[in-house]
Amino acid sequence: MVFEVPTGVVADVRGRKLSFLLGAATLFASTLLYLYLWDIGAPFWAWAAASALLGLGFTFFTGAVEAWLVDALNHTGFTGPLEAVFAKAEVVAGAMGMTRSAWPIQSMLEDLWSRTVSLFGVTDNSTA
Repeated sequence: MVFEVPTGVVADVRGRKLSFLLGAATLFASTLLYLYLWDIGAPFWAWAAASALLGLGFTFFTGAVEAWLVDALNHTGFTGPLEAVFAKAEVVAGAMGMTRSAWPIQSMLEDLWSRTVSLFGVTDNSTA
């Protein structure tokens, strides 16, 4: 919750694509940091800081992806409640996460890769 407003401002002012790319870079860096912390046997406070960085990366994603989803629904003429769409998306994401939880680093890298690849097929129509 702490990062939602600042990262939303980045998406609104600088564009969703930049927000998405910042999310990818932050998630990549925090994943490498996790690996490094594991290697050196880091103390709890270092893991907490790395986890906060991971949270920052995910909030960069959520603002951009949710805005793209709303734009896509509006473009198709969807008139239903958006809360129902987001709730269904969370259920699907949760189910996918449970099936991939045995390999967390692999699933994070796969998710990062698929989001980055999908970026090239998505245009950023937001205005600053």
